[in-house]
Amino acid sequence: MAIRTVNTAVGTPPAEKQPDDLNSRLLRYRTSTAVFRSMAENGILTEADYQKCCDILAEKYSISLCSIFR
Repeated sequence: MAIRTVNTAVGTPPAEKQPDDLNSRLLRYRTSTAVFRSMAENGILTEADYQKCCDILAEKYSISLCSIFR
């Protein structure tokens, strides 16, 4: 009698690439900025640091600096 094994890893395998459409990039950008916004509201980050974080994330997720979604 053979023992059957299965993959029990949670999440997507690393070989799969994330979708690169605008909606998914915006979702990732807004989710990331929410963390930094919370840190700024709690006094962990200054407003200037928060803006730097948003600029870096916008570049990372290819969101225009003059986008209405920022």
